[in-house]
Amino acid sequence: MTPNASARLDSPDGNVTVNIAANTVDVSSELTYTALSTAEIPVLPTNVRATGKAFNLTTTAPLLRPIIITIALIAADAALATGNESNIVIQQHRAGAWVPLPTVVDFGASKAIASVDSLSILTLAVVQPGPTLRSVPPTEQTAIPTAAPIVLPTLSPTLNPDPSKTPIPTPTVRTAFEQSEEKVQGALDEISSTLRVRGDVIGDADASRNWLDTVKFTLINGDQSYGAADLSSTGVVITYMDENQALNCTNGSGSGSSYCLWTASWIIGSGDWVEPGEQVDLTVDLSNMRPVLRSSKEFTIQVKRNKGAVLLVYRTTPAEFKAIQALK
Repeated sequence: MTPNASARLDSPDGNVTVNIAANTVDVSSELTYTALSTAEIPVLPTNVRATGKAFNLTTTAPLLRPIIITIALIAADAALATGNESNIVIQQHRAGAWVPLPTVVDFGASKAIASVDSLSILTLAVVQPGPTLRSVPPTEQTAIPTAAPIVLPTLSPTLNPDPSKTPIPTPTVRTAFEQSEEKVQGALDEISSTLRVRGDVIGDADASRNWLDTVKFTLINGDQSYGAADLSSTGVVITYMDENQALNCTNGSGSGSSYCLWTASWIIGSGDWVEPGEQVDLTVDLSNMRPVLRSSKEFTIQVKRNKGAVLLVYRTTPAEFKAIQALK
């Protein structure tokens, strides 16, 4: 994991996916996944059944923000939960005890998802329903004497003498669990529909080959699970940065003494959304930028969507320009 880039870990068996958003760590670090058997984990509470999916996550640096754990579900998990999604919970072992995490379960997508802000042993478990209360036969019931009714006086409503004063509504109080579920959904939005660069980042030099005029790269939807990624002019901001300037590029036309432009062209697919399986060429025009981007200069292009991880493209211009070059 690196500070300024999102990352993803897939377990060898494909059952567990860990999504890490950018800026989750402040130094480069290693995330380690270790599969565990049911016998290797601490004993679960008596009302919780193991599913056989357990693992330990460790990292060499502390987490600065939550990461998302996604565990695949099978038909046996749904059967063990008696078809009730709320019975499936991802549990985390903390400070010597199992803690149930707020878990988003989708039988249709065969997934259970939760967020964690610290790493330890985790397992997918099924909470068993509590014992059914025994009904007491009539012969065992004790008669309770009927109390004499108490007559209360009728109260007349008191009118608000000042009509200008509006009653203050009672605020809605969200439970800690509801707040945690919103936190999970927010984190899912942050990492969902991750855009990735496919192939080389290409730089076109100006006619005199003294500076870089345009930067081009192909984008794909890097996660098949979360649907389309918005690449419309209102759904994304393209930012260019180097040691001299930071510019928000515009889609279409620009103005001023220094500006950059961007355009998107669908190679596979069409529209403003990048669907799984589609490919889009993104072109960033730097020809109107001052100062220009000369040789041996580092620069960064950020693709910042309203929802989803930020895509960072770091490159350095070559010592000598060709008409077209793959940037490293």
